[in-house]
Amino acid sequence: MAACNDNNTSPENAKDINTIVSGEQLFKINCAQCHHPARDLTGPALKDVRSRWKNKELLYAFIYNPQDVIVKDPYAKELFNKWKQAYMQPYPNLSKEEIDRIFDYCDNAK
Repeated sequence: MAACNDNNTSPENAKDINTIVSGEQLFKINCAQCHHPARDLTGPALKDVRSRWKNKELLYAFIYNPQDVIVKDPYAKELFNKWKQAYMQPYPNLSKEEIDRIFDYCDNAK
């Protein structure tokens, strides 16, 4: 017999689910034209992208203004060249929380 709380809907899990759903919406609006969560498209897959950057603030800076970071950072320049110098649109209006939601969604996508 299953316990009453086996439905996995604790407040913490509900928050996690809401974060993932919100991240999926943000991903579809802002990223899906060039990225897929788990496989490469026009741009690289975003799953585990946070682990590929040396620091989170630099990753945020890249999302806010890719061209500025490409000029200053060797890893960003390497990515730019690897992806055949494909232009990435800047997203200065996304908050860090929204960016994290997008990445949380991508990290949990199959």
